[in-house]
Amino acid sequence: MARAIPGRGGQARRSLLAHEQGPPGPIQRIVPPAPVTELFGLHPPADVVPNTMRALRVTELARERGLHAQVHDRLMDAYWAEARNIGDADVLRELAADVGLDDIDAALSDDAYDRRLLDSTAQAHAIGVSGVPAFLLDGRLLVLGAQPRPVFERAYEQLETAE
Repeated sequence: MARAIPGRGGQARRSLLAHEQGPPGPIQRIVPPAPVTELFGLHPPADVVPNTMRALRVTELARERGLHAQVHDRLMDAYWAEARNIGDADVLRELAADVGLDDIDAALSDDAYDRRLLDSTAQAHAIGVSGVPAFLLDGRLLVLGAQPRPVFERAYEQLETAE
């Protein structure tokens, strides 16, 4: 989900709101987000929330070159496990090269992918997604946040009883 966070590589974490509320809609929300770091022992950068537009542009370039999964996974590992700022152009160059994606400078600075990313974000907001991760189950039930397995089990049970 693309989100405009001002600043070259990101914004100080302490200056962001703790929680954003998405618009109400026809899709039911099951649970509020759980703290990712507590559930899975992950460690995003403590001091900065990256401006992910550059990272998203790079993943779109990777999609076109058949490397989307590899780039996505590398960026996620870098952010969550290695506490890297995936909004920084030099970091993105290094991470993309790690999985064989070269020549990313045009994607870093060009807005050619922005329309696709903004349209995708608008779609997500329209159904009530206010952050990542978010899981839309059977087009009817939205689970927000990195939730433990029992939450998903209850969600699927709820979908089965609603049929």
